[in-house]
Amino acid sequence: MQKIIMIESAEMIRERMLRNYISFFLPRLSSSVDDDFLKFYDFQIRKYFSCKKNNYMSLVEGDMITDLIFSVYSEIVSSPFIKSQSGKKRILSHTRIVFPLGQSDTYDEEEDKSVSF
Repeated sequence: MQKIIMIESAEMIRERMLRNYISFFLPRLSSSVDDDFLKFYDFQIRKYFSCKKNNYMSLVEGDMITDLIFSVYSEIVSSPFIKSQSGKKRILSHTRIVFPLGQSDTYDEEEDKSVSF
């Protein structure tokens, strides 16, 4: 029974850490954001951390990853091929950013799940 409690505690710590990173780096964007971007950012930053061997992110790294996510989102929503809100949400939910990772970090496509908007 103690192992289950420890695993739950680790999950709670990881969730709090992710929330802290998100609340720190989002306000640093120079652009205003909408709810779809917030969901997209939340999903993508979680994917980024799932690829990293550690849960540390420097200020420069966080700004770069946040800018990359925002850039991809901006390209998607400004695409002339998106004709409807449902089309936009479908594309956002299936977009996978290939993050620049160090040699010690990995990317596992098997763990890659889609997000709903």
